[in-house]
Amino acid sequence: QRGVGAGALLEMALRIPRVELLAEGIPVVSTPQAASAHYGQATPALGIFTSTLDFGLDRFGRLWLGAGTFIVNQRTPLPNLNQVVSSRLAGGRYEFIAHLPVQSSHFVEFRFGAAPRLFGADHYLFSDGSAAVDRDEQASEVDMILAYGVRHAHSSLLFGLRSLDFAAKFTDTGELADRNQGVGIMIEAQRDLGF
Repeated sequence: QRGVGAGALLEMALRIPRVELLAEGIPVVSTPQAASAHYGQATPALGIFTSTLDFGLDRFGRLWLGAGTFIVNQRTPLPNLNQVVSSRLAGGRYEFIAHLPVQSSHFVEFRFGAAPRLFGADHYLFSDGSAAVDRDEQASEVDMILAYGVRHAHSSLLFGLRSLDFAAKFTDTGELADRNQGVGIMIEAQRDLGF
């Protein structure tokens, strides 16, 4: 299946000097894709949640390392196969962030995140009366952001690119279960609430 989808990425961060708690996610979004001869008209639904605790490596807040969790939920109807496949995968996430000033109010931000071992199962429901089937799954995810930002008083605006590389395999056979790759334009607005 190939196609294009769009969704809102919601993010919240709580920062004290040299420590930041970051949570972000894409609420479940579903976008019809072009029909294929094998699967039929699929309309996959996808939701993502990540949360990390990041620690500043320098007193200027330019370099950060963090760890946390990554969760992905998906549901895909496959009408030609008389089935609906859903899964939930979760595991640890690690990230590196570089926030580098260019001028007094301009900066470049680079983020690299990875969840090398995600675990879960694919759940198959059949509309032809067959019994439901569960298959254990293992996956990995890598994402990157490169953005140029402008800070104005208590807000920032970032423009850049974000990439995602997700791969999953069935643990019983080692065969590929899922593969998602993409690069997209990112526009992010940030606002300091000053709590």
